[in-house]
Amino acid sequence: MVQIVILWALFLFMAVGINKIMLFWTYKLAEENQDVALSFVSCEKGINNAVLKIISTSVPVLAAGVAWWSSGFSAGYTFQTYILAVFMMQVVVSDMFWQLIFDKQLILFLIIGIIRLLLQGYPIADHLEASVIGGGLFLLLAVLTRGGFGGGDVKLLAVLGLWLGCEDLLSTAVMGIILGGLAALFLLLTKRCHKRDMFPYGPYFALSALIVSLFC
Repeated sequence: MVQIVILWALFLFMAVGINKIMLFWTYKLAEENQDVALSFVSCEKGINNAVLKIISTSVPVLAAGVAWWSSGFSAGYTFQTYILAVFMMQVVVSDMFWQLIFDKQLILFLIIGIIRLLLQGYPIADHLEASVIGGGLFLLLAVLTRGGFGGGDVKLLAVLGLWLGCEDLLSTAVMGIILGGLAALFLLLTKRCHKRDMFPYGPYFALSALIVSLFC
């Protein structure tokens, strides 16, 4: 019991550090891309936001805790869930603040996903199929809806396909569209946005991926 408490204390300490690094990277990428961002929140303002720090640190830690408990204390599954949650929180931050999902972070997420597939023995064909078909379908939707989904959403779903596989990616996509649609409807009804405004679906796909990974 004492060893478990010590391990989780060390993990929490590590998580705080990782979150600071990831948030700093996210804001630096935002500064590099502020000419194409729909809005801009400065690195200094965002990085000092206590609420943002707490949420972006606690969600991955809580996700890891749920994964650890539900998997019968599997360290491997817990760590994979934590990595997924860390990247998903950066998607939430970047897409909410600037309506951008950064390619550099998706590439790192993709590389880790490939390594995970090779080391953990997941069905590679299923995950590759999910990546290609999922990304292709959302690219088609992006064209048909004339920007209803952005390029970042397409790439995010493609990378998530590599992580989740076909069945879980389908659940993620459906849940993300439903949650995003409800949020957009609420904003329209409360007149906080208009029909022609760009709406970020990335955060809802990211949160849906985490929910599906943990509970489905």
